[in-house]
Amino acid sequence: MEATADPDIPTDTVIRGIIPFLVASLLAIIFSFFYTRYYIRKRQAEVFPTTVIILSMSVALLTSLILPLDIFFVSSMKDIDGAYMPWAQHPKTRDRIENAIAIGYYVSYGLVIAFAFLILPFAYFYYEEDDEGATVSSRSCGALKYTLGFVFVAAAMLLIGAFIPQSSPPANITRFDERLKFLFNEVATSGVERGLSFTVGCLTVLGMILMVLYTAYGMTSIPFDLMIGSPKIDEVANDYETEVVNEQTRLLQSKVKNNQRRSYDDTKRFDELERARRSVERRRSQLEANRNSCLAKCQCIWRPFQILAGIFLFLLSLLLFATLLITSIDRILHSLGWKTGYVLPKPMITNPIDVIMTFFQKAYPLDYIFFLSILLYMFLSSVSGIRKIGIRFCCIKAYRVQPGKTATQAMLFMCFFMILIVLSLNVVIYTIAPRYVTFGSQHYLGNTTDTTENYNMTQILTTQSCTLEAPNDDCVETRTVILLVRFCYRIVVFGIIYYWTNWVFLAIMLVTLLAAFVRCRRSNVSYYIDEDSDLDSDEELLRSS
Repeated sequence: MEATADPDIPTDTVIRGIIPFLVASLLAIIFSFFYTRYYIRKRQAEVFPTTVIILSMSVALLTSLILPLDIFFVSSMKDIDGAYMPWAQHPKTRDRIENAIAIGYYVSYGLVIAFAFLILPFAYFYYEEDDEGATVSSRSCGALKYTLGFVFVAAAMLLIGAFIPQSSPPANITRFDERLKFLFNEVATSGVERGLSFTVGCLTVLGMILMVLYTAYGMTSIPFDLMIGSPKIDEVANDYETEVVNEQTRLLQSKVKNNQRRSYDDTKRFDELERARRSVERRRSQLEANRNSCLAKCQCIWRPFQILAGIFLFLLSLLLFATLLITSIDRILHSLGWKTGYVLPKPMITNPIDVIMTFFQKAYPLDYIFFLSILLYMFLSSVSGIRKIGIRFCCIKAYRVQPGKTATQAMLFMCFFMILIVLSLNVVIYTIAPRYVTFGSQHYLGNTTDTTENYNMTQILTTQSCTLEAPNDDCVETRTVILLVRFCYRIVVFGIIYYWTNWVFLAIMLVTLLAAFVRCRRSNVSYYIDEDSDLDSDEELLRSS
């Protein structure tokens, strides 16, 4: 008897999955290029560090774009009645698709580790070695010497992950034990895979911490900045601010003259007033330059749309907040507990984003667009948080992030931060929409107990949404969730950290949201002091810290 050949994947299915992915990837690269050119300080930029910045941001975004592609292919394997499509009925065909997705994940994660521990540190130290008379070879040797420290850290993490004792699936704790063992053993666990998973897990934990610091703040600052708007400076207000600054300067000079001694506070206040005076001067020059520009004439037309955009993003932030809260409560009540990293076999509380994504999956590519919108919004929220808070280490502000004025070192640090944040987005998206991220829009035919009028119980087949309690062969999981669930088993502490960091994220977001409601609009000068500060002050920031 001849063996039946594996059916090929339909061309239209491949096109519907690959084309949006390629378009989104191209847009991600274009976005990374223009974003870098918009923020970096052009008069000090170099080709090599700038190229590294663009590539690192592109790799970070492309890593997250694999998830919707993974979801699309597992969803396309079944029809709305829960039966496998003809081309997906053979297990080898399904495995071939999922193995290709898994290879994509491993390649992207390998690139992320390479950028985090080799390329970005090398580019940073290469730029720092730009002394007078330094050649390319001398700068490269100096940069490589410091980069080796990061390489040793990465090698140590890979070795630890490959040989560290890891937990086995818990036995006989719930009726879902068989399904969870299947997920645990779905992907072969070689030493390289364990080491890579451990390293990515460590980086993801750092990314979760950065999300708490920057993304939570940005998700409230962006909507309110759009709704409130930046302070408008007209000529009358500008003249008034000039008089105020001059008067305060005169009073301070009189005080110092009478005391015949300048204290540290007086010196600091003089510097603030000088910065304010320079800021007012710049605003005056900008007013004169923009008075007759087309942009100034269109501002009155743009303002209503800006308010509407702020309201829409505010509602989106509330939706994300509510969904994350609902899922976190569901996991604490109905998960398998901390011993499994709070894995949730079946969501018991419906969250809105999970429902929206599953519904949009039926009208592809609406789900892809909606997912990318959430991804882009969280990415821009992280950027906004970094811009407002600055690049900080141990609460000490090291660099400012401003359009056209950001130092190359700050851009490299920000790319490192964004790589970590984007890695953690997969965990957050899984928390927000666990059923959709795991199975997409898949259904299966399951037994349901029906009680007749005579109290006779019969078993009937009905179409049900796929969950972790479904039989192993009836639903196909995304590779993202398989890796995540298995990893939470092997090193439980990461699953625990992922879960409780969500609660910290919610708390920070709630605090910043309440603060945004009660804050007052800043004065014209105070608003623009940071915007117009001299960019050479990055070094002054480090010295003053």
